[in-house]
Order: sequence, then structure tokens, then C-alpha cells
Amino acid sequence: MSLYDDNPSYLAGFGLQYGCSDWNGRGQRYHQSIYVALLINISLNACPITNTIPFCQQACNQGLDSLTSIFTNTTSCVAKPSVQIAYNRNITLKSTSNFCKTLTPSTNCQIYNDKEASQCGFYFQSDFESYCLNNVDICCPVRPIITLMPSPSLSNTGMVVDSIDRSLFFGFVSLAAAFIGTLLILLPILMCIRKKNQKKKDQDIMALSSLNPITQPQIKQNIYTFRDLNGTYQPPVNSRMLPNSSYSETESPTSYGNNDMFKTMKVIYEYVPQLQDELRLNFGDI
Repeated sequence: MSLYDDNPSYLAGFGLQYGCSDWNGRGQRYHQSIYVALLINISLNACPITNTIPFCQQACNQGLDSLTSIFTNTTSCVAKPSVQIAYNRNITLKSTSNFCKTLTPSTNCQIYNDKEASQCGFYFQSDFESYCLNNVDICCPVRPIITLMPSPSLSNTGMVVDSIDRSLFFGFVSLAAAFIGTLLILLPILMCIRKKNQKKKDQDIMALSSLNPITQPQIKQNIYTFRDLNGTYQPPVNSRMLPNSSYSETESPTSYGNNDMFKTMKVIYEYVPQLQDELRLNFGDI
């Protein structure tokens, strides 16, 4: 029985009886358990035994549905069977359906094949995994829930979270690298544009300067002297003369005492100020 669903002799007999020569034993559910349940049912009819745990009605109906699907699958079974093949299909489905109806829907039931009990009635592991991937059934294992918070009690979840964190980290690094690369490309372009703007601004200033030259004010040279009350003409001590003056920025050759620094002078030549920090001198001012 352990090799029943993929036994070459069984597959050949199934194909010949039901017109399914291309069927590979896949997709049938609870096949071995239903077969055992039928044998037990015949035995119980001959020798009734009380307190026996019946076969699960839900599993029986699921096995009936899978067998119907196999017969209607034109890739493995002929679409237009002969009269004998059609009769064989109908009598098998009808007898299985009648047996399932004799069972009572109860949770106090059993499945006679351990492999089928652990794999939703499928003999092949791949059929079981494909079924649970696309269906929600109580016989399927609970799918793991991936959370973003690492849990010390769930090592697998921690590994998943670690992989997610790594992918996020590398994603941020890639974005940062792309941003820096773009900045390095744009920076020389911006500096070049700035230089061109500054050069154009300087050219505009030079053009304006050539049109409106800024002339320096011409300072009229005025030679003036001072005369003390005694009638002696002397330049002031530490006097700073105007540009192009014959006097230098040195003290007068004549030495004076400390008291001479405060002698009163009288203006003998008028002077009109040429700069903002100059004073007007009129003849006779003391």
C-alpha cells in the first residue's frame, strides 16, 4: 500500500479501466484511506463491532471530488470515453458517493493512512505543498507570520528580520551613493555657470566705466603762509601741505619752544576749501 499511488501496475490498470493512460498518480486524495475504509465497512457488515471510530466523512467527500477532477481532466483522461469506460467511471463515483453518505459528519473520526493524514490526503509531498500554497485548509500547516520586530523566541523570524534590515541598509546606501554621484556631477557645472555670470558682470562694469570715467577731483594748489603778530611769516609747525606743494611733511627749519606752538596766527591770504575736511580761511582771520 505504501507504493500504491505511484506503482506502475496500479497506474496502468487505472488508465486502462478509466481511459486515463496519461495519468501519473497525482492529485488523488485519501485514495488509500478510502480503500481501507471500504474493506472495514464490508467486514463490519459481516461481523458488526461496536465502539469503532468511523472514517471521516469530510475526507471521503474530498477524495470523491479529487477523483471526479481526474476523470474530467482532458490532459490525462480522454474527453469522450467509450461506453464501457464511461460506465466504469460512473459506477466508481456512485459507489464512493454512497459510501460517503453512510458516514456521519463528526470530529470523532479517523484517517487510516498516516501519510495521507499528515498531508491533506495527498500521497505526494509536492501535491500537498502546492495545495496548501493555493488553499486555506485546516489540514495545512500554519503559515509563518513575518514581523518587522525581532523576537528572541523565534530564531527564524530573527533571521528574516535580519535579511530585511540588510536589504533596507543596502537600499539606503545605494540611494546615498547615487545622490553623492549626482552632486559631484552637478557641482562643476554650477561653478562654471557662476564663473560665467561673474565674468559677464565684470565685463558690464568695465563697459560702464569706459562710458562714464570716474575723474579724480583736481585740487587747486594754493600757496599760503601765516604771519604771527610780530609780522614774521612762518609755515605752521608739522604742517601737511597739499599735493605738489614745495613744502614737505617735515617740521619747519625754524625751531620753536614749547610755548611757540600756541602762538596766535593771522591769515593774510584767503583759502577756499577743496575737500570735505578743510576749513575756509578768510583774510584777517586769527
